[in-house]
Amino acid sequence: MLSLLHHKETNTLDILDLDQWSFYVLSKDKLKNISNNSSSISLIRLKKENIEPVNFSILSEKIQNL
Repeated sequence: MLSLLHHKETNTLDILDLDQWSFYVLSKDKLKNISNNSSSISLIRLKKENIEPVNFSILSEKIQNL
């Protein structure tokens, strides 16, 4: 799982507010594969691979379905 703080307004930013985050759920093998065993990956690459972000409310379900 990868996480991204997507909230952009600094005056309302709250890192503890999970609604301000996006989560990308994928297996370790898939991550290795699409990153070519690199230590980083871009959002563009995730989008090209059709890996869509999910919000916190369904994160557990996505992880269990993995």
